[in-house]
Amino acid sequence: MCNGKENGFMKDIKIDKDKLIPCVPTRDLVVFEDMTVNFEVARNSTIKAVKKAMNGDGYVFLIAQKSVAVEEPGIKDLYKNGMLAEVRQVIKTPSGIYRCLVHGISKAKLLELVMIEDCYHASVKIVNKIGRA
Repeated sequence: MCNGKENGFMKDIKIDKDKLIPCVPTRDLVVFEDMTVNFEVARNSTIKAVKKAMNGDGYVFLIAQKSVAVEEPGIKDLYKNGMLAEVRQVIKTPSGIYRCLVHGISKAKLLELVMIEDCYHASVKIVNKIGRA
């Protein structure tokens, strides 16, 4: 379970290990908690993941690729930790690229990566926040 904000108030989000969340492998982008960022997606698998998130509960797992040159990353091509994020807006540009607005909610560890219907899905475990000294 992790906390997200809804209308400025904290809400509980339950993420079971067995639940598969749409996953977006990112190139040269790392999102942190409480960070809101725009980025573009052009790969078919990534576009499908963002659309599934928007049509579902609104959550997507963002995880950075180790190399930007890899077009179809596997689990070995991704870092172990990523960010559970809320997709706030998706806009299709005239060129066919999608621009996404997301908000980082909680750090999570990648447990499993699977391809379902040409779309990446991830099983994740929420990483507990550690207080600052």
